[in-house]
Amino acid sequence: MSDEELETIIWIISARCNLACKHCYATPYMHERELPTEKVLDIIRDAADAEVEHIHLTGGEPLLRGDLVRILNEIVELGMEASVFTNATLLNNDLASQLSRLGVKVFTSIEGPSRDVHELIRGRGSWDAVLNGINLLRDHGVPFHVNVSVSELNWRYVGEAIEKALELGAESVSIIPAMPAGTALRIHSYVSSRHYVAALKAVERVAEELGVVVDVWCTPFLRVVSKSPWLRTANCRDWGVMDVTPSGRVVLCDVMNVEVANVVKDGVRGAWAKLMSHPVIKSVSRPPRVEPCASCPVASECRGGCFARSYMLRRNPHSPDPLCPRVASEL
Repeated sequence: MSDEELETIIWIISARCNLACKHCYATPYMHERELPTEKVLDIIRDAADAEVEHIHLTGGEPLLRGDLVRILNEIVELGMEASVFTNATLLNNDLASQLSRLGVKVFTSIEGPSRDVHELIRGRGSWDAVLNGINLLRDHGVPFHVNVSVSELNWRYVGEAIEKALELGAESVSIIPAMPAGTALRIHSYVSSRHYVAALKAVERVAEELGVVVDVWCTPFLRVVSKSPWLRTANCRDWGVMDVTPSGRVVLCDVMNVEVANVVKDGVRGAWAKLMSHPVIKSVSRPPRVEPCASCPVASECRGGCFARSYMLRRNPHSPDPLCPRVASEL
């Protein structure tokens, strides 16, 4: 990260969840006490004063908070963009209508093209529930994005899952490698480099056949695998993003759980200043080049890949990304 202005807050507004997914990274936050409504609203007002442009609420499952609509309404009323990441299983007509009224973009997930794959990861009954939620979003005109988490449990079906998401009416689609954190780290369900490359190749074929752009999250090394213009990635080292946990802790990355500040104690501007001055954040913006990265043709855009993944698997944020196939072949 460079000395960016704070643009987006990604807030795990609740770590509680009605599902128990086998690739969940948020379980380490389940012990945290959620901030009460008024404190959440205070932080949102502080964010508006700090000229934050976008607040993205995630979980856990944000819809378990009974005050979610009030929180979203405050974000929108203060002129910021609001979005929410939900598993969509708890949506009803009233909630879908409120989301439509507020102009909130919804992110959700399917884990495969069919019930058996999805429920292997998210549990019995989750397939019908997510399809019902997606139907409600579509019926109420709520724009929604579908993300597919690529794990050892579903990597064979990711291309078909993208096709299914588009068939269901997704406005946009993405994939993300399941991160080695939380449940995924405990049961080793996070995806291997070899299987992730296979999934990327399948997604590339689908994207080119259908002429649709697929965003590839948390994969700065994408161009090592694919040169397709239909696959798109970015590097979080350049983002003006701050990750916040349910109790207001600011962490280096929402999968790392390394606290650097607290929005309750430090305020939004103060927390951002602490994050930007943290030695890890300052160093990963210009990481040392070591092999195989130093001689890599995409080194300037990748810059070592995902530093959070390197930290979680190698305990060193400057270690080359272990998911990258060039790096995996060197290990």
